Amino acid sequence: MSSGEISRRSVLRSLALIGAGVGLTGCLTPVYGDRGVLAGSSGGPGAGTPNATTQAKLANVDFTPVGGRLGVIFTNEMIYLLSGGAGRPANPTHVVSVGISGDSVWQLLNTGSGAVVAQSLTLIGNFTVTDKEKKTIVHRGSAFATSSIARGTQRLAAERAILDAQERAAKNLAELVVLQVATWLAQQNQA
Repeated sequence: MSSGEISRRSVLRSLALIGAGVGLTGCLTPVYGDRGVLAGSSGGPGAGTPNATTQAKLANVDFTPVGGRLGVIFTNEMIYLLSGGAGRPANPTHVVSVGISGDSVWQLLNTGSGAVVAQSLTLIGNFTVTDKEKKTIVHRGSAFATSSIARGTQRLAAERAILDAQERAAKNLAELVVLQVATWLAQQNQA
């Protein structure tokens, strides 16, 4: 096999992958946004699109507040993500209940001093979506968020690094839970 055949094969393979990607672009529907933004889409901007319906339903989703420091960060992020900071809905259609657990794993240990140099924090959120009218669980899900911590030798700096990592993980977890709920609501619109 000559080098000309190998390069021709790789070029043809690359062109086939690009062609497949271009062919699938019309199959994607954004969860947040207007379908009219996509070239060639049939939906126009505004209230008639499935995404506008999903966003309206998402604004009517309430949640059970989570306690503790991480719970306050998680709760504030949920309020912002669900309603854009407008607060909790007056007449919610669904209620999300989230249980958060966490784990911390040492990633790197200084063998000379025995001090942890880097660690990883993982938050796991198991959630349920309850139909408020029927008072039944209609969806269950799970999400996890991981944040890395680089710990220095100064005690206060190391403690601040842990707090910052917890905050990042709690905000990421809220985003993932809202994304899963929004995806579920979008699927309900299509059914």
